[in-house]
Amino acid sequence: MEKRIEQIRESERQSYIEMYSSEELYKTHSWMKKPIKTIQELIPLFEKNQELKV
Repeated sequence: MEKRIEQIRESERQSYIEMYSSEELYKTHSWMKKPIKTIQELIPLFEKNQELKV
């Protein structure tokens, strides 16, 4: 079971890498054409930091 979960997580990770690597941000044809409002509001709070750990 644990091996199966690891395979699922790895597959999901690869999927996200591919998806975010191939999409162009803020393009009208893209599903990521507009930043999420919450993210836009949070970015200024982190701009002073050199390194973030989430």
